Amino acid sequence: MTVPSPTDLRGGVQQLVFTGFLVLCYVVYFLRFLGSGEANRKFFPLQRVADLLPSRVKGEPVIDWTLARLTWSFFKQSFLKQILTEGEHYIMTFLNVLSFGEQSVYDIVNDLGSMVVRFIFLPIEESFYVFFIKVLEGTGCQAAETGGGCHSS
Repeated sequence: MTVPSPTDLRGGVQQLVFTGFLVLCYVVYFLRFLGSGEANRKFFPLQRVADLLPSRVKGEPVIDWTLARLTWSFFKQSFLKQILTEGEHYIMTFLNVLSFGEQSVYDIVNDLGSMVVRFIFLPIEESFYVFFIKVLEGTGCQAAETGGGCHSS
C-alpha cells in the first residue's frame, strides 16, 4: 500500500473542510429559515428540520415491497447497462490485456468509430423521440388511415 504524498493529503483535508463548512452553512440557513415567518408566507412544505429526515408512518410497513422490487429492478438494469457499455474497459483493466498506451489508442478509435454511427442514426433517433412524445401526449400517428403524417386525435 502506498502512502499518499503531503500534497494529496492537504488537498483531501481542504475538500473535507470545505464540505463541512458548506453543510454547516446550509444547516444554519434552514434552521433560521424554518423558524421565520417568511417560510409560512412562502408556503414552504417543511415545518421542522426533522421533516428532512426519513420517518416511519404509523400503520405502514417499514419496507414497501412494491418499491423494493422496483428499486431492485432498476439496480439490475443499471448494472447490466454498465457491464454492456463499459465491459471492455473492465476486461482490459483487470485482466491486463493491453498496456495503458494501447488502451488509450483503443479508446480513441472506439470513440471516433461511435461518432460515425451516432451521426448516421441521429435523424432516426430524433424522429422516434418526436413520435414517442406525441404518443405520450395522446396524439397517435395514424399514417395508414390518413395517407401519411401524424395528427391529433
